[in-house]
Amino acid sequence: MPTRAADRYRTGLYGIVGRNISYTQSPFIFRAVFRELGWSADYGIFDIAARELPSLLAAMRRAPIRGLNVTVPYKQTVMPLLDVCDPSARQVGAVNTIALERGRLVGVNTDIAGVVAALGPHRARLRGGEAVIFGAGGGARATAAALIEEFRMARVTIAARHPAAARRLIHDLQDRMSPAHLTTAAFAPARDLQEALLAAALVVNATPVGTAGTPATRLLPRGTRLRSATIAFDLVYRPRPTLFAREARAAGCRRIIDGWPMLIAQAEAAFRRWTGRAFPVRTRTTLLRLPHLP
Repeated sequence: MPTRAADRYRTGLYGIVGRNISYTQSPFIFRAVFRELGWSADYGIFDIAARELPSLLAAMRRAPIRGLNVTVPYKQTVMPLLDVCDPSARQVGAVNTIALERGRLVGVNTDIAGVVAALGPHRARLRGGEAVIFGAGGGARATAAALIEEFRMARVTIAARHPAAARRLIHDLQDRMSPAHLTTAAFAPARDLQEALLAAALVVNATPVGTAGTPATRLLPRGTRLRSATIAFDLVYRPRPTLFAREARAAGCRRIIDGWPMLIAQAEAAFRRWTGRAFPVRTRTTLLRLPHLP
C-alpha cells in the first residue's frame, strides 16, 4: 500500500546543523518523541563546516531529510541559502529551523517561542522593566525580539565583545520592529554595564559561554551585584548548574532559569512546523522534569 502523504513525516531523518555541537541534547529530545509516537524516524547531528552547508541543503531537497534545526554559528549564515524565510525569521534576522514545504526550503525561527515559554511565568515581573543581554548572535536576536514585543520590556541593553555586532543587532531590530515596542536599546560600554546590571529585572546569557566543552570564561564582571529579585536566564542548558547560573547566584540573584525549558519549547515548535503535530503531553512533561540531563 502506498504511504500516505500525511505519513511521510513518520520515517526518514531529522537533524541539527552547527559547528562543535557534540554537546547538543536535541537528538535525545526528538528520539524520545519518536519512540512515544511509535515512529521509525531518527534525528542526527550534522557538525559541518560552513562550506558544506550548500551540499547539506541540496541533499535535503532530494533525500529523506524531513527537517533541520540550526544552531551556532549558522543561524544567520544559512539565510541566503534558503528559498524563503517566514516572518518569524525575517523579524529576528536569524533561522533556527528549516522545513521543506512544497519543494522550497523555508527558514523559520522558533527561538522566540522558546523564550516566551521559559519566561512566561514571569511576564508580570518583566513588563516595563529593564534587561541586559550578553551576546549579539541569533539567540540574542530572538531573545531581544521576544522581550520587546512579547514582554514589553522598556529597555534592552546589548552587551557584546564586538561592538559592531551589537550595533548591527540593534539596527536590524529597530528596522524590523515598531519603534513603539523598542523604547531603548544600546551597546553597553564596560563603565556603564554595572549600572545596567544593577537596574535589570532580567539578565540573559545568549552566548555559548559555559556550554559543555567551551572555555570557562566569565560573563559577569568581577564585583557585579544583582538584586535578589533579578531573573538570570541562561540559554545554555548543559552542564547543570551552568557557569552563568553560578556567577549570577554569587552576585546575589536568586531566580535562575537555564536553557532547558526553552530548548524543549523551541523543539516542539519546530516539530509542529515539520509535522503539524505537537509533542505528546507525557513526553513533554517527562522531559521538562528531568533533574539531570543525560
